[in-house]
Amino acid sequence: MTPRVRGRIAIVVFLAVPLAGIDLLVKSVLPTAPLFFHQRSGEWMILSAVVLVFALLLTRLPSRLLAGSAGLLAAGVLGNLVSAGLHRGLVPNPFVIVRGGLEFAFNLADLFVLGGIVLLTVAALRLTVRYRHVLPQSTLAVRLVRRIRSLLAPG
Repeated sequence: MTPRVRGRIAIVVFLAVPLAGIDLLVKSVLPTAPLFFHQRSGEWMILSAVVLVFALLLTRLPSRLLAGSAGLLAAGVLGNLVSAGLHRGLVPNPFVIVRGGLEFAFNLADLFVLGGIVLLTVAALRLTVRYRHVLPQSTLAVRLVRRIRSLLAPG
C-alpha cells in the first residue's frame, strides 16, 4: 500500500469516526418519539458493512475529494449502523419536519449519507474527466454514440 493510499484511508477514517460520533451524541441527547424510530433488518446491517468496505476501497483511486466524500458517506453509514446496534435494530430520527399531512423524520447520519452520495457523484465525474485519456475509446457506448451522430449528421 502506497503512502498516498494510506493518506486517503486516513481521510476517510478521520472524517467518518468523529462525524459518526457527533451523530450518535445528537441521537442520545435529543429525544425521539417512538413513532420516529426506524426498524433496520439484519440484511440492512450487512449491506451497511459492505458500503463501509466500498468506501475504504475508493481510497485506491487518486482523489482526495473522492476520499473525503467516501468519509462523509461512511460517517452516515457508521452512525446509523452503531445506532441500530445500540437500539436492537431501531435507529432514532430526532429531527422531524411536518409539512401539511407529511412528516419527515431523519438524523444527522442520514444527511451525511445523502451528502456523501452527492459529493461522491461529483468527485467521480471530476476523476473521470481528469483521467479521460486512459478510458477505453471503443466501448459499446462510444460506438453507439458515434453511430447516432453519423445518422444525425447533415449531408
